[in-house]
Amino acid sequence: LLCHVNANTKWLLGVVNMFLTCCMATLKVIIVKRPLRAQTWTTKLGHKICAAMWFLALCWYTPMLVGNIFYGRLYFSFEINECNYYYVNGWYLLYLTVALPVVNTLCNITLIITS
Repeated sequence: LLCHVNANTKWLLGVVNMFLTCCMATLKVIIVKRPLRAQTWTTKLGHKICAAMWFLALCWYTPMLVGNIFYGRLYFSFEINECNYYYVNGWYLLYLTVALPVVNTLCNITLIITS
């Protein structure tokens, strides 16, 4: 059970980390460009933004989770000392090779533009 939790949460938490970092950088630029408007922001708005980032990450990760449950074979790698999935399905590998670079590229572009 802990291998399944470890293998699934590392992907989800990595994407959440990227989304929240990009969101922080974007909001910081907005605060610098429009300081008077940013004074009216409340913590409730911040919680809504964080919840939206978590929801986006969950939407991105749900196909991977379904693929892990139905098509992935869990194994323990003694080389890196962690649990991983061995993937045998074609669409799932296609999703991984498309989704990961797209998310990484969008987050990096956001960070470059806002910095």
